[in-house]
Amino acid sequence: MASILNETKKFCLGLLNIIYPLECELCSKALDPYQNFHICPDCRHNLMEQYFHKRHEKKNIYSMFKYDGKIKELLHDFKYKNKPYLAYDFAYMLTWFIKKITKIDKIELVTCVPLHSVKLKERFYNQSALVAKFVAKNLEIKFSSDVLIKTKATQSQVKLPRIKRFTNIQGTFKADSSKVDEKTILLIDDIITTSSTINECIKKLKEADASEVIAVSIAGT
Repeated sequence: MASILNETKKFCLGLLNIIYPLECELCSKALDPYQNFHICPDCRHNLMEQYFHKRHEKKNIYSMFKYDGKIKELLHDFKYKNKPYLAYDFAYMLTWFIKKITKIDKIELVTCVPLHSVKLKERFYNQSALVAKFVAKNLEIKFSSDVLIKTKATQSQVKLPRIKRFTNIQGTFKADSSKVDEKTILLIDDIITTSSTINECIKKLKEADASEVIAVSIAGT
């Protein structure tokens, strides 16, 4: 039965690709409909060759790409133009990056920077959670999306001056100590700018007795 369902799925994907050909988000090259990628191998390779790798002020906070150009456009589409499927591509590249900067065997849990429930209803998905889930699968490490909870809705950080970003985010996160439990945690976010959000999340995880927190974002400024 499973093989029949798989063959039916392949047939439907092939038929759909004839009507609506799958194209790379960056160069419009035709893609294999039987894979989950939406960025072609050449474009992925080019992006990964030019990766930025910024280490932020504090130890164990990293960004793979600089937040500009094609990465900025892709992340904007991912977050605001209903393209959750880009999570698979970002996770593929981020997994490669994480293996370069840290020892995978010490990581015990993968989680993400949460959205407040109001924001989640507006956007329908947490982009960081989608990426983190695929990264965890790639690394074969347990994933939990609710280790951190955002307890208070805040103003968008994007248009706030630097100093107000720190006060805006203070006291808005809560960590579940029963899930943290002295673990080494990989914390995933999409973009790090002033580091105010990621630092607040790290603070709460450590207050809940995390042994170590390694924070990684797709892009940073």
